[in-house]
Amino acid sequence: MRPSGCSRRDRPLNAGQALQQGRERLKAAGTVEAAREAASLLAAVIGWMPHRVYMHPEHLLTAEQAEKLWALVARRAQGEPLQYLLGRQEFMSLEFSVGPGVFIPRPETELLVELAVARCPRTVVDVGTGSGAIAVAVAVACPGAVVYATEVSPAALAYARANAARHPVEARVLFCPGDLLDALSGRGLEGCVDVVVSNPPYIARRRWGSLPKEVREFEPRVSLDGGEDGLDVYRRLAPLCLPYLSSGGRLLLECGEGQAGPVSGLLEAAGWQVERIHCDYAGIQRVLEARRREA
Repeated sequence: MRPSGCSRRDRPLNAGQALQQGRERLKAAGTVEAAREAASLLAAVIGWMPHRVYMHPEHLLTAEQAEKLWALVARRAQGEPLQYLLGRQEFMSLEFSVGPGVFIPRPETELLVELAVARCPRTVVDVGTGSGAIAVAVAVACPGAVVYATEVSPAALAYARANAARHPVEARVLFCPGDLLDALSGRGLEGCVDVVVSNPPYIARRRWGSLPKEVREFEPRVSLDGGEDGLDVYRRLAPLCLPYLSSGGRLLLECGEGQAGPVSGLLEAAGWQVERIHCDYAGIQRVLEARRREA
């Protein structure tokens, strides 16, 4: 059933009423931040910044706006990510386009970008770029850098290309369609890369059923599922990255909670020396920094 005030035959709905009804609908569906999300959806429908819906509760919605709002609220109540409904996600103070078929950038991944940027690299490889968030953010922060961004999903690559053009760094972010580092073959990058970064899939398959519905049922599984123990992609990446790093180059890998030890072991066995494990702002060991072990 639609909330009251959404039909063309009803009295015009004002922003204050729409906000209250949207909040109640989302809260009933179990949305944790129902008030904030209702305001975001309402603002998107009207074409405002979210704070304006609180400042102008008397503003009347058109019938078309009301219908669009309730459609969005219904989709969010069913678990569809807010970022997909809005078509955007902020990352490193930049706005990225996202939608079905592409992984939504997470705040904890900003640490990966910060560590890469701190090395002032000239040549960077971003393995599994998804929306392009890491690659674009590095290129924006390092005007002298060229970033090679690999991605196997055509849908994700479309978003990544659009985001590079949006910021605009498309001349320095080179998208390479293909699985992991296969797409770099023949580009002459061996021994030339200052930083390899990756936020690979690391959710253990046995944990899949415990993920939130908005992740489990809507985001692309290929971007999340790391195999039985969550480490499948790390096993493949560890040997593949070695030939590409320059002398003094670094490998930066994001990992999940509790995975830093096992991933370190995989890297060491493949010929890497793990120099440091960096914690995110929640105190979780989040990023491994490694270099080629000298003979």
